[in-house]
Amino acid sequence: MKKIFLIFIFLFTLQSNAQDPNPDLFRTWHLYYYDHDGDIFSIPEMTPAIYPYLSIAENFDFSGEGACNTFNGIYSSVTDVRLEQAVNYTETNDDCGVTIHTFFETHFFGLMQFGSDYAITQDSEGFVLNLSTPLMDFAEFRSYPLSTKEYSLESLKIYPNPVDDFLKITIPPASLHYKIYSLSGQQLKQGDYPETGIDASSFAPGIYFLAVILDKESFFIKFIKK
Repeated sequence: MKKIFLIFIFLFTLQSNAQDPNPDLFRTWHLYYYDHDGDIFSIPEMTPAIYPYLSIAENFDFSGEGACNTFNGIYSSVTDVRLEQAVNYTETNDDCGVTIHTFFETHFFGLMQFGSDYAITQDSEGFVLNLSTPLMDFAEFRSYPLSTKEYSLESLKIYPNPVDDFLKITIPPASLHYKIYSLSGQQLKQGDYPETGIDASSFAPGIYFLAVILDKESFFIKFIKK
């Protein structure tokens, strides 16, 4: 009887361990490719450029960005193969001003909210996360962003412009430093770009210049504060 009991405990332990989330899941993932039932979005080829990402924490909290809007929630459960439907899910609904971006976000945010199966592999540069659903959704994320060498002035976009409070840039948050100047050339603010965007709420209405610093190169973009 004791032997049978020990075997049962052993099998139960194996089953329990098989349900543990993959520890490599808990990081920031950068979206490279998304297929919604045949509608294909190759992120590096989208114009204007966007940099969607998904960050997953060990307590199953998640957050991220689509084209110009953000989302966050908590996965109700995470196993070694499955992200279950989110609870406390919220998303912003700013107008991105580009039809293809709005179309992309509509489907991508659904994938983020309603859960999916997942698998993690490795390539020569890091980890690859694949998400899939029975409804013909497939997304490929990578643990590393595009190289800053692939950015250009044309790919740098800011929104909204004119801005009322937070100014956002279509570049992964960890990739740049910024400075803001008045029309007279006075530096008013600087820092590393935060995920929430640059707080411009205290600026007086008028025209300003945003300097985006990438690999010691500076790109200047004009914006208007309402």
